[in-house]
Amino acid sequence: MNEAYLGLLTSPTGLSMDMMAERLLHLVPEINFLDINIIFDIGAAHGYESKNLARVFSHAHIYGFEPTPEHYQACLSHYEKLSPWIRNRINISNIALNDIDGQMKFYPLADDAQSINTGMASKFKLIDPLVFPHEYNKQKEITVNALTMDTWCKNTNIYPDLIWIDAQGAELDIFKGGENTLKNVRVIMAEAALKPYYHGHTLKVDIDKYLNTLGFTELTSAQKLMHEYEVDTIYLKR
Repeated sequence: MNEAYLGLLTSPTGLSMDMMAERLLHLVPEINFLDINIIFDIGAAHGYESKNLARVFSHAHIYGFEPTPEHYQACLSHYEKLSPWIRNRINISNIALNDIDGQMKFYPLADDAQSINTGMASKFKLIDPLVFPHEYNKQKEITVNALTMDTWCKNTNIYPDLIWIDAQGAELDIFKGGENTLKNVRVIMAEAALKPYYHGHTLKVDIDKYLNTLGFTELTSAQKLMHEYEVDTIYLKR
């Protein structure tokens, strides 16, 4: 049933689409893409993943969550340039998903950080701003609005079939704030840490254990080592 997607995934175009194509190809034998109607992009950054998810899942609606004000504005600017066919199926919220509702401290890169890796923004402080070579990931402190996934879904009556998440160490907190929501999720595509580089960073072993209690199993063939600190992986509801 996924034959129509194979050409698209094996001929990727656009920023970060090659990475997403590699990830999504693991799902071709596992799920029917037509069953995926609602997708959450948690940690939307500049919005490229939301765009590419909307491009591949051409019937689905994408809901992005991005707490960093600069990234949120970048998403809005990016989406304005998309074709209506894609743009009209993407919604972005300037909030953090968390394990509790309410305002919280958040730590994006400072204006004088010497790094292009703006995706380092997190609810946690880095253990060492020099953790990655050739980068000085100095953070600043801001206050952002946060909701649990369960609260957001209850308020909107919108529930995801697939989650794409890169939350810089906060993945487990977000999952715990969405325990009821996750009961009906079919696929989670996540970045998970092998060892911490933030204070409070939750690790893959703990994510595995928690998601297993909710009926998810890891698609181990899709596990991809990014560097010594983390992997990209996929969890399926069996």
